[in-house]
Amino acid sequence: MTQRKNNGKISVVIPTFNHLSRLKLTLASIDIQKMDVDKFEVIIVNDGSTDGSAEYLKKRKTEWNLRVINQKNAGRAAARNRGALEAEGEIILFCDDDCILSPDFIAAHYHHQKEYPRILHGRIVTLTQMKFFEDPSRGILVCHNEGLQAKDSLMKRIITESDIKTEFFSKIAPNQRLNSIERLIKEIFDRKKETLYWIGFTGGNVSMPLTWMKSDEMFNVEFGRAWGCEDLELGYRLGKKAYPFAYLDEAVNYHIAHAHFDFKQEVETSFSNFAALHDDESVCYLKEYLLGNIDVQTMMKQSV
Repeated sequence: MTQRKNNGKISVVIPTFNHLSRLKLTLASIDIQKMDVDKFEVIIVNDGSTDGSAEYLKKRKTEWNLRVINQKNAGRAAARNRGALEAEGEIILFCDDDCILSPDFIAAHYHHQKEYPRILHGRIVTLTQMKFFEDPSRGILVCHNEGLQAKDSLMKRIITESDIKTEFFSKIAPNQRLNSIERLIKEIFDRKKETLYWIGFTGGNVSMPLTWMKSDEMFNVEFGRAWGCEDLELGYRLGKKAYPFAYLDEAVNYHIAHAHFDFKQEVETSFSNFAALHDDESVCYLKEYLLGNIDVQTMMKQSV
């Protein structure tokens, strides 16, 4: 990786693929960041989207530095690597295209990294009922749920760009639900299970010094276009090299959940690839935890 000058900035890298309706909400939340616009840049790596994302991003006006990179679809690992290679900050922060950032999100990562460089995992809250929407701001349900009961109550859950800018603290911030992997991550750090800290390297909310991403410490593109594990696998390698990790509770983002109709198969495939690279029981146990076959206490026993 090319050496970057110490410019005191933070680079936020967001890969995107056919998530325009959710990406718009992510960008709206960046508009309300309590951070000097001269101190951060946002790099959107458009990984071959066909939903109008490239056209929208080309026209999107911002008061902050937005850089858009368009590439052929190659998967999230390749997109994140491309963003890291193009980043100009001394700190890199990875986020996803389906997250609403709390107003202090970028600043929290920035100031804690400046105080003490670490791999920082911020808290991810899940907006569970968003999974029923194809477009969460227009109330368009995914086709599989056209007959969904209580549609009227779901419509009250719609989140618009305007809501983010004017009603964030009344409509979005009160949500506190953590999904299964986030509950596990919180438990790992609360109990100081250092051998499992790598599980906190989730691409939706993690930062570190950019120089730590060396040529042999990038996301593994062999995971291809399939969902999952390219971030955890990099975290595993970084953990084995004794990089320090910490949980950053005040850096919160809100995951705009979306439907996974083949979640079990996605987990099986991704973790099969992960386990082939690293012969470690904790990798297999994490897969079983995500599939609901074991509980947190059993997972905790994998820490020595």
